[in-house]
Amino acid sequence: MTTNPTRAMRPAKLLFEVTIDRRKYWRRFRFLLIILLMAVLAWFALPRAAARAAVDPRVLAVGQLAAAVIILLASVRGLINLIRWRSRPNETLRFFNKGFTWERAGDTAKYSWNRLQTFREGGRGLYIGKQPLVQWGVHTLVMADKRTFKLRPRHGDLRQIARAIRPYAAEVTGTYMGRRLRQDKPVRLHPKLVAWPGGLQVGKQEYPWGALNVAVEGDSLVIRAKDNGKVRTVRRFATHTIDNLGGFMELATTTIRNHRQRST
Repeated sequence: MTTNPTRAMRPAKLLFEVTIDRRKYWRRFRFLLIILLMAVLAWFALPRAAARAAVDPRVLAVGQLAAAVIILLASVRGLINLIRWRSRPNETLRFFNKGFTWERAGDTAKYSWNRLQTFREGGRGLYIGKQPLVQWGVHTLVMADKRTFKLRPRHGDLRQIARAIRPYAAEVTGTYMGRRLRQDKPVRLHPKLVAWPGGLQVGKQEYPWGALNVAVEGDSLVIRAKDNGKVRTVRRFATHTIDNLGGFMELATTTIRNHRQRST
């Protein structure tokens, strides 16, 4: 096997970078605390001013309502930032086309993509256009040495993160799964979905590759099989529950096509 020296010397391309500094949460908390104290003072000062007939009662009601809203919002936001300051570590993530580095609490991890063993796109959310409204779940990377890294909503738009990682994860995990199948070893993608050299085991049923059709439709992995000349849906799996979805799709598409060509 020969190596292309030009490709080997090509510098790594930065896909995305995330830096989390706990100090920003502390600064926000202090700012919101000042706002909260000012709103509380206003709440108590307005009735005294009204008692001296310096403030119209209607102005008092509006002022106290505004102060109450500010107190509520500042309290909630302040508490959130205090919790984040206490619970979140300082970390810097840099993902490249050749691998990634992850600095956290003084520890720096560095991996190339060929060390990746499992990638699960478990992060989801509600979005307005390109902006996340709310996100939950995590994208999980498990490396060959079993070290696990989790990309959470605090790291940014989980859709964009998945799109950036997916091509590299699919290539590596697809190759890994193909190697296992050639060694007559199964690959478990889900508690009820296992790939074997001869086909897929869905639940307790087995289906040969040549009779199968797999597709990602929305948030579901759809498994279809041909039975007595008719194609039926065997099962649907939520994509966020499948390990190495991208690699599996590449492997399954190629394997199904090869088996069909052999049978014709």
